Amino acid sequence: MSPTAGALATVAFVDNEDDLLWVRYANGNAGFLDPHDGPDVEVGSILLVSLEDGSFVEAPIEVFPRGSETGSLATVVLAAPGETYWVRYTGGGYGPLHRDGGPEVAIGAVILVSGSTFVRAPDGLLPPPKNGIGVVRRVEETRSLVETDHSLLWLPHEGVIDWKEWSTVELSETGIVKELDERPLRYRDDPPAATAVHSRFRVDPSKVTETFDGIEGLDGQIAELRQIIEMMHNTEALKEKGMLPIRGLLLAGESGTGKTMLARALANEANAVYFHVRGPEIASKWVNESEEMLRALMDEADSLDRAVVFFDEIDSLGGARSSTAHEMSNKLITQFLALLDGFDEKPGRALIVGATNRPDALDPTMLRSGRFDRRIDFELPTIDAREAILQATSPKDLAEDIDVRRLATLTETWCSADLRALWTRAFQFARSEGRKQILDLDCEVAIERIARQVLARRTQIARI
Repeated sequence: MSPTAGALATVAFVDNEDDLLWVRYANGNAGFLDPHDGPDVEVGSILLVSLEDGSFVEAPIEVFPRGSETGSLATVVLAAPGETYWVRYTGGGYGPLHRDGGPEVAIGAVILVSGSTFVRAPDGLLPPPKNGIGVVRRVEETRSLVETDHSLLWLPHEGVIDWKEWSTVELSETGIVKELDERPLRYRDDPPAATAVHSRFRVDPSKVTETFDGIEGLDGQIAELRQIIEMMHNTEALKEKGMLPIRGLLLAGESGTGKTMLARALANEANAVYFHVRGPEIASKWVNESEEMLRALMDEADSLDRAVVFFDEIDSLGGARSSTAHEMSNKLITQFLALLDGFDEKPGRALIVGATNRPDALDPTMLRSGRFDRRIDFELPTIDAREAILQATSPKDLAEDIDVRRLATLTETWCSADLRALWTRAFQFARSEGRKQILDLDCEVAIERIARQVLARRTQIARI
């Protein structure tokens, strides 16, 4: 039965799989119809829908009021010749519009939509578009892939374009406006990264107070570091013999075994400027900024008479390159390797120290001679080392009957950080009972609590 009266609607989607016809009514509501209750229609067709039984007929465009001064503001995003317009409404939704519902418009046109008819919106009705900047990553025949500061977008384009891959382009709400530069530039108002490296990674010398004498349980590692310090102090003698001082030192071992503490002590004992970089800190979302920060950091360190640059979690910076790795990651590793070689004529030659608990994850070329020349492994402390660490870190308010050797026996597979935590936890238990002195019972309870964490960590490590 064909309706003689009803509601006007525009076909928004033809769902052939579920045999449904989705429509948007003139009042803004949406719903679905049975496609067998009327003639064959397509997206953008204008319908007159019966309010009684849902039957419909295709309505002439003339039934819609023309030149309406009220409606919804929208921007045309697709305008292929002979096909339905697609628009983006200011509220964020998208929808189709029949071409016969208004004047001929192009992509980017701002229109005022009333039901299924539209007119061009008066100038000044919409606020100026929010322009941005992006970098073109790929160019296809009708669209370009653009990287912005927060996402990757496919943006349509028509006709001849003036940009190419890696061009920096100006963006508007409707797509790419024009090329700004043929090189990938950053969209930011901050100063270049090179000006901020000093304050960000260079550590105040007054805060680097660790010494070898204050570290227990790492005698073998300290002996190797003393040899390296001697080489740092005799660089001229090495150069006279045609040799270069050591460039890279890798500290490999589980977390909490003292790698960071020894790196700080190394800088202090060598009387060197200390830079501390956590691997993820050097990564940036801006194109080419990570490499720029790395170059600026190494330029500053190499310009000093003596410097130690410590990269914590270096595996996050120098992971193995592969065809499946992100392009930016591969570029950063390549830049880091080039800086490790460091053949430029500079006043100094900084010692690069990297710490990792996953040495197998590093790029193999990073471990060749001339880059990370020396590797020092950090094992879990032996019972004698555990006793020495507990003795060196013990608080003053200990009961006389506490047997530190027995505590060392009970803490097998603990790292030095766990051993230090034992005294902290025991002190907390003592204070919770109103005592200032730490008893043997406090230590036993602390061991019981920390042992659970150690066991969980050891289990996780065993699975890797």
